Amino acid sequence: EREEYAFVEAAAARVGPLGINISAWAAACDRMGRARAAICIMLLDANRDHPTAPVMNPGGALRGMIKAHNRGKLNIIGSLIGLHRRRGL
Repeated sequence: EREEYAFVEAAAARVGPLGINISAWAAACDRMGRARAAICIMLLDANRDHPTAPVMNPGGALRGMIKAHNRGKLNIIGSLIGLHRRRGL
C-alpha cells in the first residue's frame, strides 16, 4: 500500500507540469480509481516523445482516456506493452 501511495503521489506531482487541469485529474481518480489514473498520467508523460503520435495535449488525452474507460475501451495494458517495446526494456 505504501508503494501505491508513493506511485499515486508521484503521478499527482506531474499533473501541473504536464498542463493537466486538476479537475481532469480528479475526474480520472473518481472514474477509474487513483492507481489507474496514476498509470494514465505516467503513460501520458512517457508518450510525450512518442515517435509517431506524441502526446501534445496531455489534459485532453486524459479526458479521452476517461471516456474510453467509461466505455470499457481503455487498454492500459496495451499501452504499457507498447511503451515497453518502444523503450526496449
